[in-house]
Amino acid sequence: MIDALLKFLHILGVVLMVGNVITTGLWAHWAVSEDKEALRRYAAHSILKADIFLTFLGGGLIVVTGIIMSVANDTPMTTTPWIVQGAIALILSTLVWIVFLIPDQLRMQKHAEAEDKEAFVKAYRRWYILGWLTTIPLLYAIWIMVAK
Repeated sequence: MIDALLKFLHILGVVLMVGNVITTGLWAHWAVSEDKEALRRYAAHSILKADIFLTFLGGGLIVVTGIIMSVANDTPMTTTPWIVQGAIALILSTLVWIVFLIPDQLRMQKHAEAEDKEAFVKAYRRWYILGWLTTIPLLYAIWIMVAK
């Protein structure tokens, strides 16, 4: 029963995090494409809220349950190839999120509030491109966990 609960929470974490990453990229694109100040402000604010809640919560569930399951099943985290590869993919994605995407999100919000469309679009474009590129390692991590 505990094993099933941990797996469920692990998968729920993936759904929350990766689902948020993909969905936010799509609806932000649609909102920004409307070229309306109010939508830019709303998108910038909502991206931050969704990331703080869904990405952070999902990532936490992934890491915590992954570690617990690895220890409980005597699966070495540092020498099991699919765990190492999945962890590296998650770490890479997380580092890009922390170093580039969150600062871009904060810039987007600042520029949207100031109604500086040019600066907003510049920050948004980088966030959008890096965000989709950062999705690739997450999808790889899902693949490697399933294909193990």
